[in-house]
Amino acid sequence: MSSTLRRRYRGIVFDLDGTLLDTRAGMIEAINAVLREHKLQPVDAQDLAHSVHFGLDAMLRQALELRGSGESVEALARQVRQRYLRTASESVRLFDGARELLTALSAERVWLAICSNQSQESAMRLLASFGIAGYFDAVAGGDTLERRKPDPLPLQWLLDRGGLRPNEVLMIGDSDSDVDRRCAEAAGVDVVLMEHGYGLAEVTEPCARWANFRAVAGELVR
Repeated sequence: MSSTLRRRYRGIVFDLDGTLLDTRAGMIEAINAVLREHKLQPVDAQDLAHSVHFGLDAMLRQALELRGSGESVEALARQVRQRYLRTASESVRLFDGARELLTALSAERVWLAICSNQSQESAMRLLASFGIAGYFDAVAGGDTLERRKPDPLPLQWLLDRGGLRPNEVLMIGDSDSDVDRRCAEAAGVDVVLMEHGYGLAEVTEPCARWANFRAVAGELVR
C-alpha cells in the first residue's frame, strides 16, 4: 500500500468478534453453560460457524434450534450474556498486535470506530475490560440501530458520526461473504479481512487480506 493510500484513510472501522478480539470460545462456553443448566446437550464451534457473525443472541438461537428446544431465546439471552461478560477476562483475548496498532493509529490522529453485531452493552464492556475503549470515537452495536450488519446502516451511521465520506474510511473485518464485506461494499467503503478471523472459509470471491496486525501496521502506519 502506497503512502498515498495511507493518507487516504482518515478513519478506520473495526469489526469486534474475530477481528480485534478472539471471542468465539468465550461465547460458546457461556451458551453451553446455560444449555447444561436446562438439561440440553452442548454445541461446538462448527455447529455455530454461521451464526457467530451475527452476535451472541443469534448463536443462542441456533444452538436452541439444533437441540430441538422450545426455550425462548429472550428468556435465556440475559443469562448467557451475563455469564459471558462475567468470564470474558478469562475466555476472551485481544489478538496479538491489536493494542500496538490502535496506539499507533491514535498517535496519527486516525478516527477509529467499532461496528459489531454484539449488543452495544457487550461491546462497550469488552472494550473497557481490555483497556482499549478510549481508542474509539464511536461504537455501533447490533442493537444500536434498527438494522445490523450486513446491512450498511450501522457503518453509515458511524461515518456520519465521524463526518467522513465513504472513500476516506477503511473497514477491517473477518467475515467475507457473510457479513463484513457485504456491509462495507453496500456503504461504499473499502474493506480488508483479517486471516485470523472466523469467516474466511466462506470466501467466495477474492478480497484483500492481512495475516496479522503487524502486517496492518506496516501498511497503514507511517
